[in-house]
Amino acid sequence: MGFATVFRFSSVFLLSAFLSTTAFAFDAAEYVAKIQNMANARGVALRFGSMEPVGDAGFVLNDVSFQGPKGNPPAKIVKIRLEGIEELPGNSFAASLVEFEGFSLVSSTTDDKEIIVTIVGGVGKDVYFADPLQADAPFFHYPRSTYNIADMSVSVGGKNLVTIKSISTDMIFDADAKKQTMAMGVNEIDINLKLGEDPAFNARRKALGYENLLMAIAISGSWDMNTGKVVIDKYSFDAKDAGRLTLSGAISGYTEALAIRFRKLSAELQTTIDPKELQQKNIALLGMMSQLSLDNLEFSYKDASLVDRILDLQSEQMGMPKSDLVRMIPTMLPMFAAPLQNPEFIGALAGNVAKFLNRPGDISISAKPSRSIPFTEIMIAGSTQPHTLIDLLGVVVKANEGK
Repeated sequence: MGFATVFRFSSVFLLSAFLSTTAFAFDAAEYVAKIQNMANARGVALRFGSMEPVGDAGFVLNDVSFQGPKGNPPAKIVKIRLEGIEELPGNSFAASLVEFEGFSLVSSTTDDKEIIVTIVGGVGKDVYFADPLQADAPFFHYPRSTYNIADMSVSVGGKNLVTIKSISTDMIFDADAKKQTMAMGVNEIDINLKLGEDPAFNARRKALGYENLLMAIAISGSWDMNTGKVVIDKYSFDAKDAGRLTLSGAISGYTEALAIRFRKLSAELQTTIDPKELQQKNIALLGMMSQLSLDNLEFSYKDASLVDRILDLQSEQMGMPKSDLVRMIPTMLPMFAAPLQNPEFIGALAGNVAKFLNRPGDISISAKPSRSIPFTEIMIAGSTQPHTLIDLLGVVVKANEGK
């Protein structure tokens, strides 16, 4: 499902790509050499200053660097530590502890400004790397895995653009029920909006009163391998003095059997070079996705002053009172929504938008069909009879339900 992507990329992204494809028989020096050989075979140069065995099944790599093909700049990690390395069937790999410290990557923009990405460090406990080339490798190994990343920053031209504090992921696996639950959080993302170079963007930013954007991200969900149901309980972006945007929903059909087919085809795509064959495999991948169905979906927004800021600015630029602008916007919606050919829905849409703009609180648009709708049915309806989508999906708009 890829729930640990952030941690794996920043800490053991290299190890997850290559350790997980290497048969394990633990000997620290020999095992690290195998990692390097596998990396070289994929066009990635992996180097390190020194290696130290740790306990009966672990090691530390110091001064690690890895560089991909096409002259990409090298990424560096001061230290990577793995403990409790466990041999698993096939080429999968697990470790009770994975730590890294001092990640850095230096590159440049198209106009030669230096970009520096740094991460203080991170810790993963009970980390499992399924062999991506082994389609039938187990999806889970440990009953629970946790990942935590310390401060991360991105600078451009010597100026700090983004600072991220405390990324955490918690995954729980119920082997008997074949169910995975996941929760991920980013406590704080601080984006420096003042670095924008577009004069129009800067003028609007200043008029709206923003110098930086403080944001938190929260994600939670589950996957039932037996029923094939994937649930997104919450995927939210909460920006201070702006608003909170949240996605939730559920799809059906992503069974263990389909997940194995996805994994097998994804592995084949990694080694496919011929353009025609690659196109065929991508079409096959889309064909697999068509086996999924939509159960429900909702986008919601809770305002925290952004709407009023935009309305104030827009009314000033248009030279009209804010109250007139608020009345005008809903009256224009029926014209833009006319292709939907659904007067009842269009009326509800205009009414709820008016309700929201008059007193910005919360607004949502949701799809709650009476049955699970196959993606193929949605795509066919969208391309041949788009006006039927509203009723097919059971689309509903609501405003200020929380007030």
